[in-house]
Amino acid sequence: MTDPCRCASPTAADRDFFPPVMPPATETEVAWRLHHATAHPYLVAELATATFTAAATTQLNTAHVRDLGPDASTITLHDHGLRRGCMTHSVPVWARPLLRAAALLRRLGAGTSGPLCRDPRSAIRWEARDCHP
Repeated sequence: MTDPCRCASPTAADRDFFPPVMPPATETEVAWRLHHATAHPYLVAELATATFTAAATTQLNTAHVRDLGPDASTITLHDHGLRRGCMTHSVPVWARPLLRAAALLRRLGAGTSGPLCRDPRSAIRWEARDCHP
């Protein structure tokens, strides 16, 4: 993996990218399910971010804790020539606590250099390894 991008990326709208808009009832249902039925903070952050950005897994994997705005109102996804370039997306209010939880958990273990979203299977292996003497 390459070092994280440290760009000053434009907003998604500035790149003329507008993710599909969910009907309000669907957005409410998605938010409720993510808040109540998904256990792992990294997985929730990844699913929530995919929901409001329409980003592929490869882009989601580029987001680091430092890419989440201080108040979690924005997140920058990086693009190493895969789609339309690096973009900063607005984070819906319902998703902010989910992304903050993943960032907080990451900061406890790796500081701000760690990825915000990662494969939950690797997270489970990492956590299981840390629980055994």
